[in-house]
Amino acid sequence: MNATATIRKRFSAEAENWDRLYDTRPSSIYEHNLWERRRTALAYAGRTPGRILDVGCGPGNVTIELPESADITATDFAVPMLRNAQTAAHDRRKSVDLAASDATAIPFGDETFDTVMALGLMEYIPSPESVLAEMTRILAPGGNLVISLPNAASPFIKVDDALKTTKNAVTQVLIPARIRRRVKALLGKLDAPYFTHNRHRFEVEAIANTLMQLGYDIESQKYHTFGFGVLNWVRLNQWLNRKLETYTETHPNLEKLGWTIVLKAKKRS
Repeated sequence: MNATATIRKRFSAEAENWDRLYDTRPSSIYEHNLWERRRTALAYAGRTPGRILDVGCGPGNVTIELPESADITATDFAVPMLRNAQTAAHDRRKSVDLAASDATAIPFGDETFDTVMALGLMEYIPSPESVLAEMTRILAPGGNLVISLPNAASPFIKVDDALKTTKNAVTQVLIPARIRRRVKALLGKLDAPYFTHNRHRFEVEAIANTLMQLGYDIESQKYHTFGFGVLNWVRLNQWLNRKLETYTETHPNLEKLGWTIVLKAKKRS
C-alpha cells in the first residue's frame, strides 16, 4: 500500500474521532492546536464574499464556519470525512459544495477561487510542493492562500515526535495485538502505523521562499500552541501553554517556538 492509500485508510477509519475533537472546548494540547488553528484561519479568511475552497476539509468543522456571504466548496479524499462534512453543513443549514478529490489533482479550472485554505493537510502529503502548485493553479490573481504548517523549529514538536515514536515502538512490542486493537477501537483509532513516509515539518523561511517563487506575497503569519502533545492530560502542560501564549504578546520571538504556524499569502496579480 503506497503512502497516499495508507493515509486515506487511516482518515477514513478515524473520521468520527476527528469530528469529536471539535465538539467540545479543548481539554488537551492536541485539541487546543486544532481550535487555535481554526480560529486563526477563519480570521485570515475574513468575512468578504467570493469563492472559497477548503482543501482537505475533514469533517467540515472549519468549512461550516466560513462566511455566509461566500460561495463555499470543500474537498477531501476520505469519503467518510466528506459524509461527516455533509451532515455538519446540513445541520447548520449551510450551503457547501462537496467533492471527493486528491489534493494533488483538484478537479477545478484555473483561477477558479478567491480564497484557498488547507489546514492540517500539508504535513501528510508525500509531495507538499505538488499541492502548493495545484492550489496556486486554481487560485485567482489577487486571491488569498491560507495554510497551516507544523513548525520544524518548535522544541515542543521535536520532543513530541521523539516521544511518540518511542511510545509507538514500545506498545507495538509489549502490548499484544488483540488488546491493542480493542483499546484503539474504543478510542476511535486504527491500530496501524500512520505513514509509510515521514510526516513533514516545515522551516518557515523555506516555505516562505517557495511561496514567493510561486508568485505570492506573505501578508500574515501566526505561530500558536506551546506544550507537549504526548503529555496531553498533565495540568502543568496546559499551564505552560497558557503562560507562553501570554508572554508572546510582549516577547514576539517566543512565538516562534509554537507548534503550528498559519500563513496567509496573496497571489500576485
